Amino acid sequence: LAGTAAIGRWQGELQLQASGSSPVQVDVRARLMVDERGQPGGVLLVFADAVAHQDALSSVAEADTRLRLAQRVTPVGWWEWDPRVDRLVASPEARALLGLAAGAELQMADALAVMPASDRERVRRAIDHAFFTGERSFAVEYRVRLPDGTARWLESQCEVAHDIAGRVTRIYAASQDISLRVDSGEQLRRAEEFWRVAIDSLTAAIAILDERCVIIAVNEAWRLLARDEGDHSEHVGADYAELYEAQAGEMSGRLAAGVQQVMWGDTKLFEMEYARRGSGGERWFLTRVTRYRGGGALRVVVSHQDVTVRRAERDRARLNEALLDEVDVAVHAVDPVRRTILSWNVGAERLFGWSAEEAIGRRGHELLIPTGQALDPDTQAQIDKGEWEGDLELARKVGAPFPAYVRTRPVRDLNGHETAIVVVSVDISRRVEFERELKLTRDYLRAVTDNMGEGMFTLDADGRLIYMNQTAQTQLGWPLEELAGHVMHDVTHRLRQDGSPLAIEDCPILRARRDGELVRVEDDIFLRHDGTAMPVSYTAAPFATDGGIQGCVVVFQDITERQAEARRVAAELEMLESVNRTRDALAEDRLVLYAQPIIDLATREVVQRELLIRMRDPDSPDKVIGPGAFLPAAEEYGFIGEIDRWVINRSIEIAAGGLAVELNLSAASIGDPDLIAHVVDAIARHGADPAKLVFEITETALLADEAAGREFVVRLHEMGCRVALDDFGTGYSGFTYLKQLPLDYLKIDIEFVRDLPENAASRSVVRAIVKLANDFDIETVAEGVEDAQTLDLLRDLGVDYAQGYHISRPAPLA
Repeated sequence: LAGTAAIGRWQGELQLQASGSSPVQVDVRARLMVDERGQPGGVLLVFADAVAHQDALSSVAEADTRLRLAQRVTPVGWWEWDPRVDRLVASPEARALLGLAAGAELQMADALAVMPASDRERVRRAIDHAFFTGERSFAVEYRVRLPDGTARWLESQCEVAHDIAGRVTRIYAASQDISLRVDSGEQLRRAEEFWRVAIDSLTAAIAILDERCVIIAVNEAWRLLARDEGDHSEHVGADYAELYEAQAGEMSGRLAAGVQQVMWGDTKLFEMEYARRGSGGERWFLTRVTRYRGGGALRVVVSHQDVTVRRAERDRARLNEALLDEVDVAVHAVDPVRRTILSWNVGAERLFGWSAEEAIGRRGHELLIPTGQALDPDTQAQIDKGEWEGDLELARKVGAPFPAYVRTRPVRDLNGHETAIVVVSVDISRRVEFERELKLTRDYLRAVTDNMGEGMFTLDADGRLIYMNQTAQTQLGWPLEELAGHVMHDVTHRLRQDGSPLAIEDCPILRARRDGELVRVEDDIFLRHDGTAMPVSYTAAPFATDGGIQGCVVVFQDITERQAEARRVAAELEMLESVNRTRDALAEDRLVLYAQPIIDLATREVVQRELLIRMRDPDSPDKVIGPGAFLPAAEEYGFIGEIDRWVINRSIEIAAGGLAVELNLSAASIGDPDLIAHVVDAIARHGADPAKLVFEITETALLADEAAGREFVVRLHEMGCRVALDDFGTGYSGFTYLKQLPLDYLKIDIEFVRDLPENAASRSVVRAIVKLANDFDIETVAEGVEDAQTLDLLRDLGVDYAQGYHISRPAPLA
């Protein structure tokens, strides 16, 4: 009592003698009592049985030991916080969950410091609420950042202790890691958003009907189709039956019957093609009606796919449903040699429905693997060795198969001999149930996308490939397994159409997965596996969750055939336009003749001029259009004869002025039986000397109609005109014509002239042509002379005449 009076409190053990009994060992606690003025007013004594106290301490120690054993098995951490002194006591498991160092004294601020700011504020509000409302328990979820930079989600169940005055004296908590649960929920949300974006990216117009045939959802293609037909309503909430007649016209009765068959379950799928009219005219559509009864009420999916171009395509989508029963955990042991069951616990009886008496002695594979199911050989081999874990579908004695996580481990004796294989089967139906919607969404999307005519792939936020449908794999030439995880831009989209590099920062797809824009590109290229470019049009649509943009879906089409058709049509239009321009030029006297001199190699004097046709531009008279821009079209559309007659008239008129000229004729004109009469008439009309006219024809023109060509050459020669065989040396019938036709000149093809100084073979050919021409008493002309060295070589080889840019370019006659 003196000590208590001196320091205000005292604690210790005493032995007290109770009346009529043995001495008792007690714990004593003494505290000085003071009045309102702080003056001592007495001493409060508290007695406790020391033996019972020690027993209680032992019980607490034992409970603490059991708790720590449980904590090593279960990932749960325990902690308590004294707000009066801000002291936080945490178990090793709790420190590990929070990422805090062992041994150091803790305050609440240390625990809050490992949380992101938003989570830290949420925890503070939960604690403050407990302080001010007097609630006895609460729970809070939050994130923590670990020292290695990773993060995890924790859940703390908290109990609040109060003193007699209602003040908070302790907060006790048990914390556990809930990252898997949070991540699974996030994956489900992403999958739902992914499903929505992917469905909106499809070209088929899709509507979902309930059991009353009322439209409950539509995709973007449906809305676009309605607007195209002048209907700005998306029809959600409308009775689909009322749309039959507007959609299918005369076929509406068949469509209505098909929808009812699917609705009543008489058939799983109804398909029908029909024509409908929109702003663009009549189009053909394939309607597919499918029935879905998953975890909820009856639903019917109706899709309208434009099959005007590809009516043979079929887009099938099937919805699969899975009914899984909850099961318990099972443990059994198998003989490593005979594969028969050695032991079978109660959990196995509850899980599989077989009693221990029924199961022991039977082969585990026959008892647990569903009939008709064959395991992969590698998996079976690992199970037989007793070292495998993974998911399997297992069978019950009665009822449907169920999913399970199975783990096998061998049991060995002291000598290392394998005595048994222990198999632990854990029911994962709850996990499967939690992931059911995610799986159904993925399966539905896979069924739809794998039957799409368009290619489709999905990218994550970093542009890495997640998924690619079958059409995309076929068109790009890459299997999904080879590209998965790669940055798609670097593989298929790194070049522009002109072959120059396309930086990822300039890629339109980047805007979809980074900025959340819907991107449509009508003309671009993707690179195939073999390095070739594939012309494409594509749509890139972002998909996002509460956490932000997670990536994008790209739907593309190969437009090679479309571009080829467009080029063909454009070429035909250009040809027709060229014919019209040529007709106008002929009518407006805008065709002109240019001349290129031909010199005698012996004297270097001009002895003749080859006349070449040109056209004056109607918009710019000083601009001249070359023959390659209009003669091919004239030949294609049968207009070349009129041009040839113009050239003949003009050439004979020039020859009548005293110039020796050479003119070219087309194959069509050589075959014209009236052309000779036209030549005779023109010579007579202009009074020209036939000897000053050289008609140049090609071996190709003679081959078109050999009889007509032979008659044409003979008649010209009889009139006194001369004939030159052009491009000699490149065909196969030239020698025959030398023998059969009265030719005056052989024009050596430019192919053997342009490389004469460097190519010995060309010199040999020219030498042989000269020798052959001399034997037939025919003179030779070399075309395409580009330099003085070639000119000298031609003279040395015995060629008679030459023409080319080195001598003179074609120029107006003036």
